[in-house]
Amino acid sequence: MLHDLVDADRTFLVLDPGRKLAEEPFDPDPQALPMGKSTDWGAMGLAWLTEWERGGDPIARTKLLNGAASIAALPNGWAQGGATTYNLLDGRFTGPSEPSVSIGSLSSVFGLMELMTELLQLTDDEQVRAQWVRFCRLYNATADEQRAETGSSWGSLNLRQAYSRATAYAAVQLADPALAARAWRELRTGHAGYPEDHPFRSVRVEGPAVLNPVNEAPLSTNASAQYGLAVIQCLALVGDHL
Repeated sequence: MLHDLVDADRTFLVLDPGRKLAEEPFDPDPQALPMGKSTDWGAMGLAWLTEWERGGDPIARTKLLNGAASIAALPNGWAQGGATTYNLLDGRFTGPSEPSVSIGSLSSVFGLMELMTELLQLTDDEQVRAQWVRFCRLYNATADEQRAETGSSWGSLNLRQAYSRATAYAAVQLADPALAARAWRELRTGHAGYPEDHPFRSVRVEGPAVLNPVNEAPLSTNASAQYGLAVIQCLALVGDHL
């Protein structure tokens, strides 16, 4: 909520500091923290990977590998639903033993794909590899394919063009030309991004639509960022299937 503070001739808008604060005291257990397996863990994992690669930090290495291994041990890995907790001391997740699904469209677009690509070059944990490749293969798969392998459909997911690079990664790992072709179809279709026939050019916009004439292009920062990553990785991974 916004409050107006008036000081002489100046007016300030101040965000209410209590808008998102819990009313009850927060006393977290460092061995059972609520933390996401994708955006949260991915951000920390990138920091640990940097510490491990640059300075050989054994704690960073242990927490990174323990996190990946414990996520992969969940029935549906990175797509597993239900409450999971995180142990800050050793970097491990604990979660349900029964398979369920809870996955969001933003799960891997803040660096998790890139983290896992590098991590799987540094570890020989085959369960981690298998679960991650399965996640990459199933995100843009059909609801029937998802249901057959994880017990339920993953729902109406967004950013399918962005996840074409996940399909491309799975195609390489599984040496599957059908997946490689699917990755290019996903990229060209342009769901939540730019389809193949998108007009990458500016147009002149004049009054009364704007106060001053301007050249505008039908682009967005989010779509451009994800499109760029998808193009780069699809070309690198499955460029021979273009």
